[in-house]
Amino acid sequence: MNDVHFQDTIPSAPSVVVIVLNYNNFEDTAECVRSLEALRYPRFSVAIIDNASPDGSAAMIAASFPDVYLVTNKENKGFAAANNQVITHCRGRYILFLNPDTVWDDGSLCGRG
Repeated sequence: MNDVHFQDTIPSAPSVVVIVLNYNNFEDTAECVRSLEALRYPRFSVAIIDNASPDGSAAMIAASFPDVYLVTNKENKGFAAANNQVITHCRGRYILFLNPDTVWDDGSLCGRG
């Protein structure tokens, strides 16, 4: 598994890895990722874990969001184990866990929501 890396553009902003767990929920996950992509926060990365979705979600996520770090589980590991498997590969100062039905406002990571 590759590490999640950041491009350090603004040293004063802490790096954040946003982890989203998906299971048979491409539409909500896609809306969540699109809201994150619209953020103006300079140093964050998105990791999505597909928890063995039988509906083809992993392939749709890979095709729609080539810049996210995608982990595709061969079996459903459950909520906690699936999220925890990515933590050791994250290189951010902060890790933010989101449910796939979360939609972010642009100021959310900056405290200006």
